[in-house]
Amino acid sequence: MRKFWQRILNEIDSDRQHLSGQDSLKIIGSNLAIALVYFLLATVSLEFISLPGKVASVWLPSGFTFAIFYYYRFKALPGIICGSMFGLVPLFFDWQFSFASFVLFNLVCTLANCFQPLISTWIFQKKATLDRASGRVQSASFFVIAAAAGPFVSATMGITISYWIGTITWKDYGVCWLSWWLASTLAHLIFTPPILLLKELGWRQIFAGLHRAMRWTFESSAIVVFTAAIVWIDFFYGYPLAYVLFAILIWSVFRLGELISALGVAIISLAAIIATSQGTGSFSDRTPNESIILLQSFIGILSITGLILSATVQERQAIRSDLVQMLETLEIRIEERTADLRLSEAQLDAFFSAAPWGMGIIDHHYRYVRVNQVLAKINGLPESGHLGRLIWDVVPGLRSSLEPLFQAVFTTGDSILNQEINAQISAQSRIDNTWLVSYFPIFDMDHQPYRVGFLVMDITDRKRLELQLAHQARIDGLTQIANRRHFDEVLQSEWNRCLRSTQPLSLMLCDADYFKKYNDTYGHLMGDQCLVAIAQVLREHARRSSDLAARYGGEEFAILLPNTTLAEAVQLAHQIRGQIHQLAIPHRGSQVSSHVTLSIGIMSHIPQSGDEVSDLIAGADRSLYEAKQQGRDRIVALPYEAIRQPSSLAGDMPRDRPSSR
Repeated sequence: MRKFWQRILNEIDSDRQHLSGQDSLKIIGSNLAIALVYFLLATVSLEFISLPGKVASVWLPSGFTFAIFYYYRFKALPGIICGSMFGLVPLFFDWQFSFASFVLFNLVCTLANCFQPLISTWIFQKKATLDRASGRVQSASFFVIAAAAGPFVSATMGITISYWIGTITWKDYGVCWLSWWLASTLAHLIFTPPILLLKELGWRQIFAGLHRAMRWTFESSAIVVFTAAIVWIDFFYGYPLAYVLFAILIWSVFRLGELISALGVAIISLAAIIATSQGTGSFSDRTPNESIILLQSFIGILSITGLILSATVQERQAIRSDLVQMLETLEIRIEERTADLRLSEAQLDAFFSAAPWGMGIIDHHYRYVRVNQVLAKINGLPESGHLGRLIWDVVPGLRSSLEPLFQAVFTTGDSILNQEINAQISAQSRIDNTWLVSYFPIFDMDHQPYRVGFLVMDITDRKRLELQLAHQARIDGLTQIANRRHFDEVLQSEWNRCLRSTQPLSLMLCDADYFKKYNDTYGHLMGDQCLVAIAQVLREHARRSSDLAARYGGEEFAILLPNTTLAEAVQLAHQIRGQIHQLAIPHRGSQVSSHVTLSIGIMSHIPQSGDEVSDLIAGADRSLYEAKQQGRDRIVALPYEAIRQPSSLAGDMPRDRPSSR
């Protein structure tokens, strides 16, 4: 309730802040009109007073104030207050009590007449989903509740003050309260809906409704004639035919619409009120209290029936209209979707046809759904020969490698990209090709993978080029044996392997003696040919797959011998030295022989934890240095421990030969 009053104060303050001078004049004029209409309706309603305490059977201003307050809110309160105060003045001429009691009665009734539309409007707007009272069944139901709630407060205030000043007795309190409450409630139910409809519909829709009624001339005339006849026979001649009007009301609601039906209910209610107040009609043959209760019951049921029935018809029409619109929208969307699908299919066809890669789609059973010409050519089978067949029937040799990939895409819904396959896909191909294949899921409406598409690209030439480039990156361009970079990689790898397996690793470094003088004497072209010949000898003696002969730099060569002892390495070195002698490549600039010779240094070691591969290289290099120091054309093999000790020679060459440079 606190929030309710706070909201009222906020609305009043907001209206006050946004008023301009011109708006104020309009509001004053509107309130004068509201007060005048209220006064006239109150004067008419007082003609129907028949109960003690000045209680009318239908209080017409209530229906007017509910509609006015609904649209204008607190701006309409001054007019309602003035109209209420002056509207009750005619009662003073028949007032049998003090002037002060009349003033008190008037003030309380005026306050009640202000609370009544405020409470009804608040309840209706808080719960209803539509502005129009008869727009939907739910809104119509809440309108009935709101129409009854506001008069509950005003009836309690008005009857209580009447009892307090003595215009009614406690014995009459209940029946007077009920009649007051019904009088205002019926006014809400009868007269508020037509006013709301006239305001909401606008003149264009009103004329459209009248035009529709005029088109149905026969039905409209029949409804008017039957209604007038029943009203005349019942309310002015006393024959009890009033409830026949319910059938006519149903007929009117379905055929003439809610506005004309609401106006008809208001006219019938006025006729019943006037007839009963004059002592005629089917409700006038009982006591005054009973007559009013019967009259109010009839009017209330007639009004509620009209409201609910109109709301039902409106809701049905709205549903039908929404359904028609939805069907039209759905039809448009289907047409658009069909056009999109056709466009997508055309684009897919064009893409499949023009793509330079092999393309295919398989279903959950690994059967071809679609392939393009490129894939058909790769598989050596026409496009039509693929459709409906298992992929393993077309490429049986690839099942073990392809099936896990397809299954992974179906299971996870993730793409698998750039997978290489080396195989003979078609029977016509006699060589292995390299294919780059990507797999991607195709989802259904539930976003579940139900097909898999794949792209196949022949990268055989590119792969061969990559291998060729990789080979060239490891091979010395002149001698066609391993280069220094490849040697370093293999040396580290073999060192780690021998460390794990505790196997010996031997390294042989070879250097062509006096090779600079050879180049100076025979020229660089002959020098290159000499290096090629030496490299050929080394490659021939590196027979095992794990052995590696490499050009270490310039005229230096290296042979890596995994799982080879020092004695075995020395024996192999003798073979190499003898083979070089057999080549008998002339060398006039040599100081040790008339032909080209090699100086060879050897180091062999079983790698241990904490040892470094650089120690092996350093040992072989020191052995080579000692061979040169001893006069060249010889083999020197130092033990691994000699790396950290003074020079200690071990070899098969005489030690008394002077060294020369």
